[in-house]
Amino acid sequence: MKISFSNVTPMEMQMLSSHFSAARIDIEQLDKFMNPVMGLDHFLMSGPTFAPHPHAGFSAISYLFEDSKGGMLNRDSMGHSFIAQPGDVIWTQAAHGLVHDEVPVQTGQKVHGIQLFVNLRGTNKNLPPEVFHLNASDAPQIGNNGNRVRLLVGCYQTYVSPLKPAEPFLMTDGYYKVEDELVLPPDWRTLFFQLKGDMTINVDGHQRRLQGPGIVGLHNRQITQVKLIPNTDSHLMVLAGPVNNEPVASYGPFIMNNKQEIEAAITRYRNGDMGSLSPRHG
Repeated sequence: MKISFSNVTPMEMQMLSSHFSAARIDIEQLDKFMNPVMGLDHFLMSGPTFAPHPHAGFSAISYLFEDSKGGMLNRDSMGHSFIAQPGDVIWTQAAHGLVHDEVPVQTGQKVHGIQLFVNLRGTNKNLPPEVFHLNASDAPQIGNNGNRVRLLVGCYQTYVSPLKPAEPFLMTDGYYKVEDELVLPPDWRTLFFQLKGDMTINVDGHQRRLQGPGIVGLHNRQITQVKLIPNTDSHLMVLAGPVNNEPVASYGPFIMNNKQEIEAAITRYRNGDMGSLSPRHG
């Protein structure tokens, strides 16, 4: 078969700490439909949750939904310190390694977003780290018969996002009232993540239906036209990238191709080669 679908996996919010609730992707259920995506949290954060921590070998992306009640302060060991507002994207291409943290600007004010981990190919894992910040107003917006799709990363129809990471990826945030279409390049894997609504994903008569919050994966082996058919008004994100068939070795905040590269990343971090951040106070 030229295309294959995963089963639909529910995404249910759980309270994980006093300041943090999240619906986490079920890696076991979606394993063959994920890479280059390596993780996804749909979260609500109302206060400091994670201490400064390293990343290497992949990109860590935070996207704040437009309905987020507050912004997020981003710091990293490259010297960046900026506030991301609702609708913004922070794309942290960690590559060779850095240290960062992200907290709500105002404790008690809920930040609503997703955090996404996207793998890098071996040739790019040693790139110098780079951080991209896409302001909400700079994201192309596509309207079609009542639909509204925000293009955050990649290309969609004739539109191109100004955010340009090292490897191709497609990330959209859409509100759908009527049927729409999406064309995917060959040998990509796509996650359709629905936040609310009732949506049928149809490819050449093969289909999956998302009813309420949930996610479904697609692997297409040829250029593929996807029909997005909302049965009710729906809020759906599309997260897609080319298949990465390289070996994967992961350990905590590091994703590499083998154990030796993991050990080298740990050594770089311990030696301070990824930089450092002081803990927050107050």
